[in-house]
Amino acid sequence: VAHEMNTPIGGAVISVSNADMALNKLNEAMKQGLTKSTLEDTTTRIGENLALAKVNLNKTALLVKSFKKMAIDRHNDEFIA
Repeated sequence: VAHEMNTPIGGAVISVSNADMALNKLNEAMKQGLTKSTLEDTTTRIGENLALAKVNLNKTALLVKSFKKMAIDRHNDEFIA
């Protein structure tokens, strides 16, 4: 269970961390003179990382839902294939 949960959670943490680093670089670029290409590249990178985080968090939510269902089914002594 831990491994199944750690994989998507780890992916989401990495994605959010990457988006945060990109945002920090964007803030620095704004102080030093922001170019259009830097803005476009950074917003694209942030968007990609947030999309990946969302995918991983959705996978985690589905895992939690399936674990809950399995726990309920085990409580009822039902076999789910």
